[in-house]
Amino acid sequence: MFSLSCDDVNDLEVSSDTILETRMYDKEYIKDATLNEQINYRIFHLSQLVNELNATAMDFDQMFSGNNGKDKRFNKLFFSDLLYSNALDNKGKDVNEDTEFSLNAFTGLSEQDLLPYIEKIKNGDTSDPLFLVSSYDIENDKENVIGLKLDSEGKLKMVSSHVEEEDVFGDLKGKVTDRNAVYKVDSDGCGNYHKNASCGSSGSIGDVTTSGSVAIRKIQIRDKKDSWLSNAQIRFQKVTAGDFNPSNYYTHCGINNAWCNLDGEWLAQYSSREVKKGRVVNVNKHLGRKSGDFVLYALYEYDNWPAPKKTFERNINGADVYVEYRSYQTPYDHNVFTTYSGNRYGVRSRTSYTLDNRSIKYNFN
Repeated sequence: MFSLSCDDVNDLEVSSDTILETRMYDKEYIKDATLNEQINYRIFHLSQLVNELNATAMDFDQMFSGNNGKDKRFNKLFFSDLLYSNALDNKGKDVNEDTEFSLNAFTGLSEQDLLPYIEKIKNGDTSDPLFLVSSYDIENDKENVIGLKLDSEGKLKMVSSHVEEEDVFGDLKGKVTDRNAVYKVDSDGCGNYHKNASCGSSGSIGDVTTSGSVAIRKIQIRDKKDSWLSNAQIRFQKVTAGDFNPSNYYTHCGINNAWCNLDGEWLAQYSSREVKKGRVVNVNKHLGRKSGDFVLYALYEYDNWPAPKKTFERNINGADVYVEYRSYQTPYDHNVFTTYSGNRYGVRSRTSYTLDNRSIKYNFN
């Protein structure tokens, strides 16, 4: 079940006088808190921003453009742009202390600065809108979507802990979403290229294939682990080295650097519909040279914070080598191989590989 009840959201509301006394406003605590607490923290601050936007009485619905519907999404509007906008005559850029914290609640907690935004996904009655937030069901190890509505006091209350896609876009009448405008509330960073987003540092870990190299060629995702509300981001994290030695080895990130770029290399993006249709993506991303490389990698579905960091590690010739990635679930695949001839340091030698199972089909050569 969903980990934070509607009453919990309201119970956690505090005034600016008690900011330092509550864990919902303590980033240092949240950084090392349990996953359940981190999920609650995320939902709390996204809800606070919706509450604040509602309190302004701004007609933000008019700011969206595009065609509504299942396949044609509206523009995203960042809460910072809305709450600091001229629509509120907020030329002094002033918001209260609690709102300021919520606007920056996710900055510094992950490799990206995650900026809260609202996105309209369905037209309808704007006097009784439904707000959707992607979450994670810890007990069932599954990403889910919760639904919230504003109560008589203008505060968000949860109306469903599991909203399905058919509840929003299906043909059934009498559903809670039948006549309502529907909005997605989330946080995102580098993918939007927003002017205020701070994206991860360090070098690229994958290039377009060049001659004489091993590369991932094609990917087909069959098991979309993300909720229906979000597109799955398929990423790839690797370490490449000419040789490993406990005291001296090099990778794509430099000498004696066993990993870099926790964001991973973006490979493809899949919607639920594309998974059902069996979409195949031509990737052609460089892995290593056809002779003289070790490659240790993870292929996974990337999830924003608070998804936990995970590690795939191997000891090769006395050197502890690992890749670190952020995801709720296990990776689609993780492996290590060498393009050296022979089985060096117990690492399998190969320049081609295919994995074909219920979750994924991909190959490199």
